[in-house]
Amino acid sequence: MDDKKDYLGFLLSFDGLFNDYEAIDEEALDVDALLGRQIPAGHFRGVGMHGSGSMIALWRVDRATPWAAAPVVWLDSEGEPMAPIASSPAELLSLLTMYTGTVYDALMDALRPRAKGRGWNKRTAAGIESVAAEYEDHARYVAGIRELGVKPLFNAFDVVRAAVVAHGTVTAWAQDFPPA
Repeated sequence: MDDKKDYLGFLLSFDGLFNDYEAIDEEALDVDALLGRQIPAGHFRGVGMHGSGSMIALWRVDRATPWAAAPVVWLDSEGEPMAPIASSPAELLSLLTMYTGTVYDALMDALRPRAKGRGWNKRTAAGIESVAAEYEDHARYVAGIRELGVKPLFNAFDVVRAAVVAHGTVTAWAQDFPPA
């Protein structure tokens, strides 16, 4: 990953509707309420949300990790799943070429121990095509992330599964903190 590129800045400043993702002010993220734990400041940075109220955030296990190198997590408004969906902000940009609900589906599949990800190449392509047909700014978003050097998304399950394997779940990590 190229830390010199401002992937997060691109996402937060993009002017237009390119999918169902909603940018949020990072203060809108109430991690203690979502996780039911007292989490010290500096571990999470909210970047967006799904229409259900579930949050998308950067997550730093070690607060010394630069935000540009932090994995991106799904913090579900109903309690689970609380897990990575991308290993970097660049991967998040590629996942957001689809609906956030499809990203959620990839996460749910990736969390199943025996899941093999069958059918996700076609499902990813169909998801991208569907969003492109619905949102007029989708093509401009895709062009913008390509200019940043973000690789095209071919299989959402593979991206999400790799993030879960590399980083573990937020739920397991949060158990070390006292209840909220």
